[in-house]
Amino acid sequence: MSKKRIWVAVAAVFTAILETALIGGLVYNIREMNHEALTYSQWYEGSIYGVYSSLLVVIAVTGLLLAAWVALFRSFRKKSGRKTRVGKRLPGILFAVFTLLTAAFILLSAVRHGEIGRAEEEKVECLAPYIKAFGNCLVFSLLSFEAAAASLIALLKRNKAAEKGNSTSA
Repeated sequence: MSKKRIWVAVAAVFTAILETALIGGLVYNIREMNHEALTYSQWYEGSIYGVYSSLLVVIAVTGLLLAAWVALFRSFRKKSGRKTRVGKRLPGILFAVFTLLTAAFILLSAVRHGEIGRAEEEKVECLAPYIKAFGNCLVFSLLSFEAAAASLIALLKRNKAAEKGNSTSA
């Protein structure tokens, strides 16, 4: 087993352990938020922020987890002379779409954050719906960013393979 494969395996196991711990923290935060919602104490809005913060970290580490395990499984794959071909333009189109979605959700997050500020100035009694809308926008922007990054990696790999193919045939 090569050193690279060992390090990829260690990374995959480490991210799996980290993901498990983070999911446990997310479950605890959700339980705490639900408890605060029942009593509707002054800590309810803060507990909503905590849940969305935990959710963002879980999503980010899930992307790392998937990347590590895919890299590990790919390291065991036998090299074949034939490559499977995905649509030529698909990675580029996906990258463009997910990049636009990321930008849209980031802008929408900024708008939602402004709504929270205006609601605080107006002394709105319940900020929970505003905080939930802001948290949802953050979660969707992170998900679309990770999808854009994955499609960019696929696009760069395709371009690298195309350049390698052109240089060997020339």
